[in-house]
Amino acid sequence: MCYVTRILSFLQNEAKRGDPFLEQPRTGYLGRLCDVLASKFGYQPGTLGINGGSVALVGNEAATRSPTVVNENEAKPFDPSNGGITRDAIALNAQNNLARSNVFGEWWSDRFNRGLNEVELFANILSETTLSNQVPDYKLSQRFASLAKIIQTKDDRRSDRDVFAVTMGGFDTHSNMKPRTSALFKELDNSLEFLKAELVEQDLWDKATIVLVSDFGRTLTPNNNEGTDHAWAG
Repeated sequence: MCYVTRILSFLQNEAKRGDPFLEQPRTGYLGRLCDVLASKFGYQPGTLGINGGSVALVGNEAATRSPTVVNENEAKPFDPSNGGITRDAIALNAQNNLARSNVFGEWWSDRFNRGLNEVELFANILSETTLSNQVPDYKLSQRFASLAKIIQTKDDRRSDRDVFAVTMGGFDTHSNMKPRTSALFKELDNSLEFLKAELVEQDLWDKATIVLVSDFGRTLTPNNNEGTDHAWAG
């Protein structure tokens, strides 16, 4: 089972990289797109993952910003009273013993502070944004709602182009494929309809490109559980 899981993870990452010949390893197709926008055209693109990071957003160029992750519940300011992270942060940064400080602690500290600043920024600017349409009761719709709000904040984030990565799972239908797939496509259709309505309200629908990517395909013939098994993507 571990072997199968590793194969699936490999296929998922390869679909997000879009680099079968490893010409630019450890990067994704959206990140490389932002590299071109930044280095050749002078744009300041933002790369954002909704409810999780994605290798698709990773670029090479120094001019490209590192990806930011925001979940479907948007952003909440950091509250150190909820746990012992302040103590852990002090230990990792060697704040009490400068002789133990090193490049790893400094790198961690830089990323930690950047994360705190980003959360505070997103919490402040997203609290002032609203949507024009009712959000359907689906996880994917909630992620699209966060996306639609974040787009409105591009000036505050100093971004003139935004690239988002949003994932939707549940398609590994080894059993009861027809009813499960029907429910999943209903969620996808309703969520996309909601996103389109929001982008139309923002006068951005004609300026947006939506790309759907599948990790891998399914067999054409069913198995014994009225499901389908793994196959190559088309």
